[in-house]
Amino acid sequence: MSYYSREIQRVYDLLQNENEREQKRRKQRVYDKIPSLSKLEKDFQAERSKLLKESILNQSTDGVAQTLELMTKEFQKLKSVLLTDNGFAPDYLQAVSHCNKCGDTGFVGSAPNQKRCSCYFSHLSMMLLRDSGMEKALTSENFEAFDITLFSSLENEKGLSQSKLMQEAYENAQKFVMRFDQAPNFWFLHGPPGTGKTFLTRCVAMDLIKQGHSVVYSSASNVIDSIRMASFDNDPAAMETTKLFRMADLLIIDDLGAENRTAYSVSELLSIIEDRLNDRKSMIISSNYAPDVIGDTYTTRLLSRLVGNFEMYQFVGPDIRINKRRRDGEANIR
Repeated sequence: MSYYSREIQRVYDLLQNENEREQKRRKQRVYDKIPSLSKLEKDFQAERSKLLKESILNQSTDGVAQTLELMTKEFQKLKSVLLTDNGFAPDYLQAVSHCNKCGDTGFVGSAPNQKRCSCYFSHLSMMLLRDSGMEKALTSENFEAFDITLFSSLENEKGLSQSKLMQEAYENAQKFVMRFDQAPNFWFLHGPPGTGKTFLTRCVAMDLIKQGHSVVYSSASNVIDSIRMASFDNDPAAMETTKLFRMADLLIIDDLGAENRTAYSVSELLSIIEDRLNDRKSMIISSNYAPDVIGDTYTTRLLSRLVGNFEMYQFVGPDIRINKRRRDGEANIR
């Protein structure tokens, strides 16, 4: 079992233990308030056991299944009436779980068609975010937090304003999420620091994680570090992370161009990008540098992949973090 698989199994074990404790608490509440329900359940179990025992002794199962079905339906009906008459929901004593799809097991379906539940990939994505140090930022930056007033409406020499470009990118990012299951998307976001690139990628990441998709969000520096640690240190977490760079539903590489590069790491990074393009798995790459500068910094091969396969989104204008700090300061003064 891999590093993250073990970690996620521990999460499911904790959830199942918590579910069991909650189930016991619910039963105790109900039995304290409705003593007759406890007797009803014991009588039902006794009758059920008696019927099964007689069928075994008589070596005959004729009509047993039908009789059990009728008994169970009558029992469930009486149980539901007792619960609702005493202020409980009819399903109050049913199995408790955080995920209704898999019951906190991580799997849906049965062999040979069993597969991972969407909640497994949500747990996996959040662990990757935790290990990348981005979990707190990602959970606080989402589409609901978007504020167009932070972006300048002044137009540059090309007639482009920061607010107009950001509004367009914001709307397209929402479409990116809504249409994610329909077709792969490849985006390259470029522009100066503090113009909204990272914020937008985090919005997309959190929405898709909530939907149960596997999302790997990593700075280019962390991608390079993971490649190095997996290749030269045999680090188990890094080895699994590098696999997920290729396998995740969405890979987001932030701040391309800021990392320390070697010929080997650039080659591996390009290999990941090409594999995902070939497998039609979505990617978002952001950088402070324009595509032509990336081409000069890396290789013309990388530039070719970006220009030939990625939608380009340019970000312009002043650093909105400065605007936000200034505005928050003025609000505090008032």
